Amino acid sequence: LDDDAALLGNHYPGGVFAEQAAASRSQQVKEMDVDLPAAPVDDDPGGALLAEAIAQHRANGDFHQLAASMPHRDSAAAGLETNRQLWLEWGASNYLPQISQSGIAIYHLAAWYDYYRLGALLAFKNLDNPQKVLIGPWTHTRYGEYFDLGAEHLRWYDYWLKGIDNGIMSEPPVYYYTVGVPEREAWHFTSEWPLPDQNLTALYFHAGPSGSARSANDGLLSTQAPTDTAGQDDYVVDYTTTSSEGTEWNDQRGLTYTSVPLPRDLQVTGHPVVHLWVSSTASDGDFFVSLEEVSAKGVSTYVTDGVLRASHRALTEPPFGRLGLPYHRGFAQDVADLPASEAVELVFDLLPISNVFDAGSRIRVTITCADQGNMQTPVLSPAPKISVYHTVAQASHIVLPLVAADAGELVLPANPASRFDIKLLAIIVGVLILVGGAVVAAGRGWIRIRRIDAENSK
Repeated sequence: LDDDAALLGNHYPGGVFAEQAAASRSQQVKEMDVDLPAAPVDDDPGGALLAEAIAQHRANGDFHQLAASMPHRDSAAAGLETNRQLWLEWGASNYLPQISQSGIAIYHLAAWYDYYRLGALLAFKNLDNPQKVLIGPWTHTRYGEYFDLGAEHLRWYDYWLKGIDNGIMSEPPVYYYTVGVPEREAWHFTSEWPLPDQNLTALYFHAGPSGSARSANDGLLSTQAPTDTAGQDDYVVDYTTTSSEGTEWNDQRGLTYTSVPLPRDLQVTGHPVVHLWVSSTASDGDFFVSLEEVSAKGVSTYVTDGVLRASHRALTEPPFGRLGLPYHRGFAQDVADLPASEAVELVFDLLPISNVFDAGSRIRVTITCADQGNMQTPVLSPAPKISVYHTVAQASHIVLPLVAADAGELVLPANPASRFDIKLLAIIVGVLILVGGAVVAAGRGWIRIRRIDAENSK
């Protein structure tokens, strides 16, 4: 940076959203520190200044009311910021040219268990600035023992502020952690995102049972596309589903689609995309999709998730690079109710992830229509019934970005019963052998008795 100055922050790092800082760069940083210091705290024994400050703050607008007045991305704000389209005005994508022109070096810190990880990857894709991306297995700003962030800060600032060529900008720009492998093998560099060798693999929904879940349907997940002209799973919305209670809670109260046990380890790295063919007795509804790993012992673990309100299902071209992922603009004119008694397709991406599914574990997709305590889904009475379709024409499925080395010749059957038939046949054959052996033994015993009787009669 000019004059050896920088900005550091967890929520709006590098002053990206500060227009003046981006415009005049480090000089503005110095002005904020020197010419605009924080207001001093005066002695206020009687509390007069405190009372005055509280009275002034009573005139502040209520942000929750402000947000509620803007249900669409192009809505004009009511009250505090009348007639301003704040969602559009505040969006970082509106300032991509200015940020790129600033030339400011940016280090994006992200986490696989933080909703902001997609934003970091989109910024990396759309900006021409010198950049690095770090994505680890932690939550928002809680880095734990997986990475020495302090040392990484020093590397970054030594290079950009002191001119020390420590190799940080010679490395590939993206450094990410793969969950589910030993830590010594978990960290990877890549020059591109999404990975250039990803293999997009569709897993289709089928009727069950999979024998692995106590859900509303216990459906199957398979690499084989549906061949039936009819097929659906009906579900009465359960508004008690919530991500706060863990995966098992929702698995038992939602729709699930689970694969057979995996024949080998399988790495998913990138952005899963789900295609749901649905209908509902209501005119709208929220659809939450969770990708999970089910261990050989039957324990399900969260991997990633995504959500879409059905009325916002319209797809449009994004005004910025979105990694080839579906984009829902969310303008007022895009919103449409679900048609009565007619299936529609909902297409949306789940948050990106890098996870290895162990051999012997299963891949599960869970669908719910509420996330109590976390999302404001309108509660209808009576609860609506939704249907998820899995037919030739309406083939609901999820597309997983598999690492190419793990993707070849992956076959997850749609009818695992054939495997059980073999086991059953083996059991039947075993029983027949035992019965046959008993019959033969009995026969031999009868013959022996007859011989003894014959000898005694002589």
